[in-house]
Amino acid sequence: MTKHERIMRQARFEDVDRIPLLGGWMNSAEHLQELGGTTEDEFWSDGWAGGLRAYQALDVDGMLGHIVPASQTSVRQGRILDDEHAHRTTEDVLAFIEATLSDDQIIDAFDADDYYDKERASMEATQARYGDILHLPARWNCMPSFGWYGTFGYRAFFETVALYPDAWERVFRASGVAARLRNECLARVYNDMGHPPLIMCGDDICDNRGPMVSPQFLEDNYWQWAKHALEPLCDAGIKPICHCDGNVMPLMEQILDVGFAGMQGFQEECGVHVSDLAKLRTRDGEPLVFFCGLVVTQTLPWGSVDDVRADIEYAIDATDGGRGLFLFPANVINPEVPIDNVRAAYSHAKEYSTDYDTPANQRRTEWPWPLRDA
Repeated sequence: MTKHERIMRQARFEDVDRIPLLGGWMNSAEHLQELGGTTEDEFWSDGWAGGLRAYQALDVDGMLGHIVPASQTSVRQGRILDDEHAHRTTEDVLAFIEATLSDDQIIDAFDADDYYDKERASMEATQARYGDILHLPARWNCMPSFGWYGTFGYRAFFETVALYPDAWERVFRASGVAARLRNECLARVYNDMGHPPLIMCGDDICDNRGPMVSPQFLEDNYWQWAKHALEPLCDAGIKPICHCDGNVMPLMEQILDVGFAGMQGFQEECGVHVSDLAKLRTRDGEPLVFFCGLVVTQTLPWGSVDDVRADIEYAIDATDGGRGLFLFPANVINPEVPIDNVRAAYSHAKEYSTDYDTPANQRRTEWPWPLRDA
């Protein structure tokens, strides 16, 4: 079975020879060099190509982006520190909101043919570099942006949410209108290319406790524009996969209602369990697609190889042998993760999901990490 066939069949919940493996989110130059068999000098002569050699060695089927570490010693991919936004005020945020474009201004400024041509050219060029590995980029602009705390800092953002909640609807609306225009073009690009109908998008709305704003605020101001934005993808048969870190469980009903067909970003330690979400269905009555299996906050960095294998088995068991499951990390794999754990995760996912025949009474039904010493 080719990588393209494997991903296409898995997206449609058809039988596959094993679950597809996804890569792209590893922020360790040393790991990428060792996996790909390159020296430090060879890697930095072309970090993109050097990284691809690592993922080829892991036998991945698809890439959700391609992180090239900033340096040999890079340890993190990004940060949001309130101290760096201390100069931002509520007045700054309100001025930004006041300058938001109207629907007509956004629509008039959008050139659909130009956007289609550029996106298709970019997709084809990147796919050509990947060869038989599928280019499945995360597309963060497919949704109305929620994370304006990255622009204004947490304090100024949440102050305006608390004091002027209705004002934010104007921003979410504009962002949703613009996202819909882009998605109308993307739907054509993906279908015209015969590309796998999977697009990961979303925003971090939750922390480890739950939503960072009240569910009512989201209901009043955000979700309707998320639904508006995703509609062209859903109508074209493309499945949006929701990325959201933290405890998303209180929002799952809304996430599925706006059109999401799957999830990525599981933080099992926050109570977001694959075994629970696998029982849910999309608004069309289908099982969910999952990009998961590699727990980067607990098992992968701090567990043994056996712990990692147990996590893989749990994810595959919880999804009835891996139906709809694509192996992928919950977030970026950083240098503190032992490279042996990375190798074990990818190899065991292939082995355990091939000709899966684990009896139901022998399947793992709970996340193994808390049970490892029991």
